[in-house]
Amino acid sequence: MKYLLFTVIICIIYALTGAIASPIDNARSTVPNCVSGGQRCNTNIDCCNKVCFRKYCLATII
Repeated sequence: MKYLLFTVIICIIYALTGAIASPIDNARSTVPNCVSGGQRCNTNIDCCNKVCFRKYCLATII
């Protein structure tokens, strides 16, 4: 019984994280030429949905 409960909890966590990560991955895939953190940028979209502050990419918003 203990293993069944553990398996159900793991499945729920896996389903929730997959549901959260999927839209983020889809949003990033729409920007093919985005730059990584610390590099120069013009907009947040250039930084793969990261913050573009003073023409440099910073930490992720989400």
